[in-house]
Amino acid sequence: TETEQGGLRRIAGYGVTITRGAASGMMWTYSVLLITMSRNFITYLRETPFNYYVPFDAYISFHKIVAFTALLFSMTHIIGHGLNFYHISTETPHDLLCIFTEVYYRTNYLPSSLYWLFLTMTGFSAFLVTLIGIVIFVFATQYARRYAFKAFWLTHHWYILFYIFMFLHGSGRLVQDPLFGN
Repeated sequence: TETEQGGLRRIAGYGVTITRGAASGMMWTYSVLLITMSRNFITYLRETPFNYYVPFDAYISFHKIVAFTALLFSMTHIIGHGLNFYHISTETPHDLLCIFTEVYYRTNYLPSSLYWLFLTMTGFSAFLVTLIGIVIFVFATQYARRYAFKAFWLTHHWYILFYIFMFLHGSGRLVQDPLFGN
């Protein structure tokens, strides 16, 4: 791809592969999560011949399995970015300007991790989507559902913000154009 010729893989190494692989898994699992809780769609599918082969009555259990898988992909994605930040922090400011063409900073200044996390759209949206995801997962535990159901219900409705910030994270153009159509 265009980014590989730009030198990102040379600088960041395996972190790019880990991050992109986990992102692909996240795109699939977080899309499936929406489908698993679409009651009208599940009801429609129960009336089709697929109902003989797929246990649509177990959609909540399937939702939990997909959510846990999405959590694993998210953690892998975060670890991959940690590796990327480590490798990027050792580069010269001039080399970084060649890779991060959409980001502006002084040429004699090496941006810190705080810069990448809080002063770029990609970083700030990643921080927010991670924070929202943690809150949703904590309140999805059996204990929270049993003893704080209103909090479970409220935080699960934050999924709208979660998907908005996930979209913003992917469209930040930090390294390349978004890959939504691919």
